[in-house]
Amino acid sequence: MTSRSSNQEKGASQAPFSISSHAKLNLSLLIYAPRPDGYHPICSVFQEISLHDTLEIELRKKGEFSVSIPGSPINGQPNILDKVFGAFNGTLTHGYHVTIDKQIPIGGGLGGGSTNAAAFLKWLVHFEQRDLSDRQLIKMAVLLGADVPFFLTGGTALVRGIGEKVRSLPTPRKQWFVLINPNQHAGTGDVFRAYDNQMAPLKRPGPTPRRILKGDIGENGFKQVVWKLIPKLAELESLIGTELGLPLYLSGSGATVFIPFDSESEANRVTEWVQSRYPGYWVHVTQSCFSKFLV
Repeated sequence: MTSRSSNQEKGASQAPFSISSHAKLNLSLLIYAPRPDGYHPICSVFQEISLHDTLEIELRKKGEFSVSIPGSPINGQPNILDKVFGAFNGTLTHGYHVTIDKQIPIGGGLGGGSTNAAAFLKWLVHFEQRDLSDRQLIKMAVLLGADVPFFLTGGTALVRGIGEKVRSLPTPRKQWFVLINPNQHAGTGDVFRAYDNQMAPLKRPGPTPRRILKGDIGENGFKQVVWKLIPKLAELESLIGTELGLPLYLSGSGATVFIPFDSESEANRVTEWVQSRYPGYWVHVTQSCFSKFLV
């Protein structure tokens, strides 16, 4: 019989494990009055998209953990994956080093940190052979971040509460999306503070509007605030509406915006148009993901 320690030594020299963590869009986002603890309940339809980061996971000695994000301005800073590792309170049989190939814009409203956390959490539970119920996983995910529970399942989902209430929905027909980011981001905390200061008194959560349940792309309660914080987005919306007759939607608290399309060719055409007028912007074509495509 091979001992656990010799297994660990053998594992430390094997090739890294590679997993993908997909981004999301908020097809709609309603924000309600804050709870006594200060958190704002939401009602939103999340849509998983094909844009993704890649996590390369290497085994290390028990207790060791580190993360690197080559070429990223946040490389070397505390990472949400530190929280995932720490959540197991030193009971893991291995240590790990995670290298993230970051393709999802940082602070772009696409859930980049949250999807990394969910992917690593799911992988750890499987690799370490932990017998955790769905309820236990969701409880851990909520403590990591509001968007993390959604990424445990992905696909299309109605998300309520502070992110802990996730209900899978039928994924709408396949769509393509042109994502645009002016290489800026609005900090989530800053956006919430501006929202509380600028918007009319907020309502308490009520029944989910029918248009939300249908997965219709529409209202984002942050839009007015984010447009003031990042005037470039208001300018972009005006130009795209005037010259192309297309709507522009905001994902999360920004600053990534998107345009939906029914064909990839049309999405590519508009991408070229945006790139020609805004060469300094990040522009990317992606498509909706169905649950069966999850890693």
